[in-house]
Amino acid sequence: MIELHSSIFRLKLLLGALVSCAALAVSSAHGSEGLDADFLGAFDAVFDTSASTAAEGGRSGVWARWQPSVERFEQGDRAHAPAEGGVVFVGSSSISFWNDLPAQFLAHNVVQRGLAGASMADCAHLADRLILPYRPRVVVVYAGDNDLAAGVAPEQIAAAYADLVRQVHAALPATKVVFVSIKPSPLREALMPLARMTNALIAAQTETDHRLDFVNVFTVMLDSADHVRRELFRADGLHLNAAGYALWRDAITEHLD
Repeated sequence: MIELHSSIFRLKLLLGALVSCAALAVSSAHGSEGLDADFLGAFDAVFDTSASTAAEGGRSGVWARWQPSVERFEQGDRAHAPAEGGVVFVGSSSISFWNDLPAQFLAHNVVQRGLAGASMADCAHLADRLILPYRPRVVVVYAGDNDLAAGVAPEQIAAAYADLVRQVHAALPATKVVFVSIKPSPLREALMPLARMTNALIAAQTETDHRLDFVNVFTVMLDSADHVRRELFRADGLHLNAAGYALWRDAITEHLD
Protein backbone atom coordinates (compact mmCIF):
# COMPACT_ATOMS: atom_id res chain seq x y z
CA MET A 1 0.00 0.00 0.00
CA ILE A 2 2.84 2.39 0.84
CA GLU A 3 4.55 1.68 -2.48
CA LEU A 4 1.28 2.24 -4.33
CA HIS A 5 0.73 5.57 -2.56
CA SER A 6 4.26 6.65 -3.42
CA SER A 7 3.79 5.73 -7.08
CA ILE A 8 0.51 7.64 -7.32
CA PHE A 9 2.08 10.67 -5.64
CA ARG A 10 5.00 10.70 -8.09
CA LEU A 11 2.61 10.27 -11.04
CA LYS A 12 0.64 13.29 -9.89
CA LEU A 13 3.83 15.32 -9.62
CA LEU A 14 4.91 14.24 -13.09
CA LEU A 15 1.57 15.22 -14.61
CA GLY A 16 1.75 18.55 -12.80
CA ALA A 17 5.23 19.11 -14.17
CA LEU A 18 4.12 18.41 -17.74
CA VAL A 19 1.19 20.81 -17.43
CA SER A 20 3.40 23.44 -15.80
CA CYS A 21 6.10 23.21 -18.43
CA ALA A 22 3.60 23.33 -21.30
CA ALA A 23 2.01 26.44 -19.83
CA LEU A 24 5.39 28.10 -19.48
CA ALA A 25 6.28 27.22 -23.05
CA VAL A 26 3.17 28.96 -24.31
CA SER A 27 3.78 31.92 -22.00
CA SER A 28 7.41 32.26 -23.06
CA ALA A 29 6.51 32.11 -26.75
CA HIS A 30 4.46 35.25 -26.27
CA GLY A 31 6.67 37.07 -23.80
CA SER A 32 10.21 38.26 -23.25
CA GLU A 33 11.43 35.48 -20.96
CA GLY A 34 13.65 32.69 -22.29
CA LEU A 35 11.90 29.43 -23.02
CA ASP A 36 14.76 27.13 -22.05
CA ALA A 37 15.38 28.55 -18.58
CA ASP A 38 11.70 28.71 -17.68
CA PHE A 39 10.91 25.28 -19.13
CA LEU A 40 13.70 23.50 -17.29
CA GLY A 41 13.19 25.51 -14.12
CA ALA A 42 9.49 24.73 -14.04
CA PHE A 43 10.14 21.01 -14.46
CA ASP A 44 12.72 21.02 -11.66
CA ALA A 45 10.53 23.06 -9.35
CA VAL A 46 7.40 20.93 -9.78
CA PHE A 47 8.86 17.44 -10.16
CA ASP A 48 11.57 18.05 -7.58
CA THR A 49 13.98 15.30 -6.58
CA SER A 50 16.38 17.31 -4.45
CA ALA A 51 14.99 16.09 -1.13
CA SER A 52 15.50 12.45 -2.04
CA THR A 53 18.89 13.24 -3.57
CA ALA A 54 20.01 14.84 -0.33
CA ALA A 55 18.72 11.92 1.70
CA GLU A 56 20.43 9.32 -0.47
CA GLY A 57 23.73 11.04 -1.17
CA GLY A 58 24.17 13.62 1.57
CA ARG A 59 26.36 16.58 0.76
CA SER A 60 28.07 14.77 -2.11
CA GLY A 61 24.71 14.12 -3.78
CA VAL A 62 23.65 17.74 -3.40
CA TRP A 63 26.97 18.99 -4.77
CA ALA A 64 26.78 16.65 -7.77
CA ARG A 65 23.41 18.11 -8.72
CA TRP A 66 24.21 21.78 -8.21
CA GLN A 67 27.94 21.98 -9.00
CA PRO A 68 27.50 23.46 -12.53
CA SER A 69 25.15 26.18 -11.27
CA VAL A 70 27.30 27.07 -8.27
CA GLU A 71 30.47 27.16 -10.36
CA ARG A 72 28.77 29.56 -12.80
CA PHE A 73 28.05 31.87 -9.87
CA GLU A 74 31.66 31.64 -8.73
CA GLN A 75 32.97 32.28 -12.23
CA GLY A 76 30.89 35.45 -12.36
CA ASP A 77 32.23 36.47 -8.95
CA ARG A 78 35.80 36.19 -10.20
CA ALA A 79 34.96 38.54 -13.04
CA HIS A 80 32.96 40.99 -10.93
CA ALA A 81 33.28 40.35 -7.22
CA PRO A 82 30.23 41.53 -5.20
CA ALA A 83 31.02 43.86 -2.32
CA GLU A 84 30.79 42.40 1.16
CA GLY A 85 28.08 43.52 3.57
CA GLY A 86 25.16 43.36 1.15
CA VAL A 87 21.99 41.26 1.05
CA VAL A 88 22.11 37.68 -0.27
CA PHE A 89 18.85 36.26 -1.61
CA VAL A 90 19.08 32.47 -1.62
CA GLY A 91 16.53 29.78 -2.40
CA SER A 92 14.59 28.07 -5.15
CA SER A 93 13.02 29.23 -8.42
CA SER A 94 11.08 32.03 -6.75
CA ILE A 95 14.51 33.62 -6.24
CA SER A 96 16.19 32.56 -9.48
CA PHE A 97 13.21 33.61 -11.65
CA TRP A 98 13.04 37.09 -10.09
CA ASN A 99 14.56 38.69 -13.17
CA ASP A 100 14.86 42.25 -11.85
CA LEU A 101 15.55 41.40 -8.21
CA PRO A 102 18.72 43.54 -7.80
CA ALA A 103 16.98 46.50 -9.41
CA GLN A 104 14.11 46.21 -6.93
CA PHE A 105 16.49 46.67 -3.99
CA LEU A 106 19.07 49.12 -5.35
CA ALA A 107 19.95 50.48 -1.92
CA HIS A 108 21.00 47.10 -0.58
CA ASN A 109 23.76 45.66 -2.83
CA VAL A 110 21.90 42.44 -3.66
CA VAL A 111 23.55 39.11 -4.48
CA GLN A 112 21.03 36.77 -6.14
CA ARG A 113 21.71 33.08 -5.56
CA GLY A 114 18.62 31.11 -6.55
CA LEU A 115 18.58 27.53 -7.80
CA ALA A 116 15.40 26.46 -9.60
CA GLY A 117 14.18 23.26 -7.96
CA ALA A 118 16.27 23.62 -4.79
CA SER A 119 15.07 22.41 -1.42
CA MET A 120 15.74 23.90 2.01
CA ALA A 121 18.24 21.09 2.61
CA ASP A 122 20.05 22.03 -0.60
CA CYS A 123 20.35 25.63 0.57
CA ALA A 124 21.71 24.50 3.92
CA HIS A 125 24.20 22.09 2.33
CA LEU A 126 25.44 24.84 -0.01
CA ALA A 127 25.52 27.71 2.48
CA ASP A 128 29.31 27.78 2.42
CA ARG A 129 29.22 28.42 -1.34
CA LEU A 130 26.01 30.45 -1.81
CA ILE A 131 26.06 32.66 1.29
CA LEU A 132 29.19 32.77 3.41
CA PRO A 133 31.72 34.00 0.78
CA TYR A 134 29.80 37.29 0.46
CA ARG A 135 29.80 38.03 4.19
CA PRO A 136 26.33 39.56 3.91
CA ARG A 137 24.67 41.90 6.37
CA VAL A 138 21.33 40.20 5.64
CA VAL A 139 20.38 36.82 4.16
CA VAL A 140 16.90 36.41 2.67
CA VAL A 141 15.80 32.77 2.32
CA TYR A 142 12.94 31.38 0.25
CA ALA A 143 12.76 27.58 0.13
CA GLY A 144 10.56 24.75 1.37
CA ASP A 145 7.98 24.87 -1.40
CA ASN A 146 9.68 22.10 -3.38
CA ASP A 147 10.34 20.11 -0.23
CA LEU A 148 6.62 19.84 0.50
CA ALA A 149 5.92 18.80 -3.09
CA ALA A 150 8.50 16.03 -2.70
CA GLY A 151 6.86 14.75 0.48
CA VAL A 152 9.29 16.20 3.02
CA ALA A 153 7.70 16.79 6.44
CA PRO A 154 7.35 20.33 7.83
CA GLU A 155 9.52 19.39 10.79
CA GLN A 156 12.34 18.33 8.47
CA ILE A 157 12.14 21.59 6.54
CA ALA A 158 12.25 23.61 9.76
CA ALA A 159 15.26 21.58 10.91
CA ALA A 160 17.07 22.23 7.62
CA TYR A 161 16.38 25.95 8.00
CA ALA A 162 17.76 25.85 11.55
CA ASP A 163 20.90 24.20 10.14
CA LEU A 164 21.28 26.97 7.56
CA VAL A 165 20.90 29.60 10.28
CA ARG A 166 23.43 27.83 12.49
CA GLN A 167 26.02 27.86 9.70
CA VAL A 168 25.46 31.53 8.94
CA HIS A 169 25.76 32.61 12.57
CA ALA A 170 28.78 30.39 13.23
CA ALA A 171 30.68 32.34 10.56
CA LEU A 172 28.84 35.67 10.71
CA PRO A 173 27.36 36.18 14.21
CA ALA A 174 25.85 39.59 13.47
CA THR A 175 24.14 38.69 10.19
CA LYS A 176 20.37 38.91 10.05
CA VAL A 177 18.54 35.95 8.46
CA VAL A 178 15.10 36.63 7.00
CA PHE A 179 12.76 33.81 6.02
CA VAL A 180 10.11 34.53 3.39
CA SER A 181 7.15 32.28 4.18
CA ILE A 182 6.30 29.43 1.86
CA LYS A 183 3.78 30.83 -0.59
CA PRO A 184 0.40 29.38 -1.54
CA SER A 185 0.00 28.68 -5.26
CA PRO A 186 -2.81 27.47 -7.51
CA LEU A 187 -0.78 24.46 -8.66
CA ARG A 188 0.01 23.34 -5.11
CA GLU A 189 -3.17 24.43 -3.38
CA ALA A 190 -3.52 20.97 -1.81
CA LEU A 191 -0.27 21.59 0.08
CA MET A 192 -1.49 24.77 1.79
CA PRO A 193 -2.12 23.11 5.19
CA LEU A 194 1.43 21.76 5.20
CA ALA A 195 2.77 25.14 4.11
CA ARG A 196 0.95 26.80 7.01
CA MET A 197 2.45 24.27 9.41
CA THR A 198 5.98 24.76 8.07
CA ASN A 199 5.64 28.53 8.21
CA ALA A 200 4.46 28.34 11.82
CA LEU A 201 7.43 26.18 12.83
CA ILE A 202 9.93 28.55 11.25
CA ALA A 203 8.14 31.65 12.57
CA ALA A 204 8.49 30.17 16.06
CA GLN A 205 12.26 29.94 15.54
CA THR A 206 12.45 33.66 14.81
CA GLU A 207 10.98 34.42 18.23
CA THR A 208 14.01 32.92 19.95
CA ASP A 209 16.71 35.06 18.30
CA HIS A 210 16.67 38.79 17.51
CA ARG A 211 18.88 38.10 14.47
CA LEU A 212 16.05 36.16 12.79
CA ASP A 213 13.06 37.62 10.98
CA PHE A 214 9.95 36.28 9.23
CA VAL A 215 8.12 37.77 6.24
CA ASN A 216 4.55 36.56 5.94
CA VAL A 217 3.69 36.61 2.23
CA PHE A 218 1.32 33.66 2.61
CA THR A 219 -1.60 35.66 4.01
CA VAL A 220 -1.40 38.55 1.55
CA MET A 221 -1.43 36.11 -1.37
CA LEU A 222 -4.91 34.92 -0.41
CA ASP A 223 -8.20 36.68 -1.16
CA SER A 224 -11.00 37.38 1.31
CA ALA A 225 -12.35 33.85 0.80
CA ASP A 226 -8.94 32.34 1.70
CA HIS A 227 -8.30 31.30 -1.91
CA VAL A 228 -5.02 31.81 -3.74
CA ARG A 229 -4.89 35.05 -5.74
CA ARG A 230 -4.30 33.68 -9.24
CA GLU A 231 -3.57 37.13 -10.66
CA LEU A 232 -0.18 36.99 -8.88
CA PHE A 233 1.02 33.97 -10.88
CA ARG A 234 2.24 33.06 -14.32
CA ALA A 235 0.25 30.73 -16.51
CA ASP A 236 1.84 27.70 -14.84
CA GLY A 237 0.08 28.46 -11.53
CA LEU A 238 3.33 28.08 -9.59
CA HIS A 239 5.75 30.89 -10.39
CA LEU A 240 5.15 34.56 -9.66
CA ASN A 241 4.47 37.17 -12.31
CA ALA A 242 5.38 40.86 -12.09
CA ALA A 243 2.44 41.61 -9.79
CA GLY A 244 3.44 38.79 -7.47
CA TYR A 245 7.02 39.98 -7.26
CA ALA A 246 5.87 43.55 -6.63
CA LEU A 247 3.91 42.25 -3.64
CA TRP A 248 6.99 40.39 -2.40
CA ARG A 249 9.19 43.46 -2.85
CA ASP A 250 6.88 45.56 -0.69
CA ALA A 251 6.66 42.87 1.97
CA ILE A 252 10.41 42.22 2.15
CA THR A 253 11.76 45.77 1.95
CA GLU A 254 10.99 46.75 5.54
CA HIS A 255 12.85 43.69 6.84
CA LEU A 256 16.20 44.55 5.24
CA ASP A 257 17.29 47.24 7.72
